[in-house]
Amino acid sequence: MHAAVILRLQVHRFSLPPLVDYNRFYDKAHKIDMLDFFKQFAVSPDELPDAVFASIGRTTWRDIGPTAISFRVLMKIIDYNFLSFMASIFSKYLPDFKRQQAAELASGAKKTS
Repeated sequence: MHAAVILRLQVHRFSLPPLVDYNRFYDKAHKIDMLDFFKQFAVSPDELPDAVFASIGRTTWRDIGPTAISFRVLMKIIDYNFLSFMASIFSKYLPDFKRQQAAELASGAKKTS
């Protein structure tokens, strides 16, 4: 139910979008250059409880940290569909994509031989 509708029932709803924070979730994941880049702007887990509890009852959506705030502002300036389209065009130039392509080609060559 939308937050504006349930507020009259004295129900406070709060949404926290996914964000990059310092945690151990990605420790054993594949290394991704873009994720490593954004980790330098990550929010400390110690900052989250205060920000979340301070927002409940005052707002329905909260962006915490410079990455989330920057992307929110960017989405106000540039249409999300356009940004996704541009990412699909330029992603082939990123090192992560090139590495994955090379790994898939090598894997395919091994299967066919």
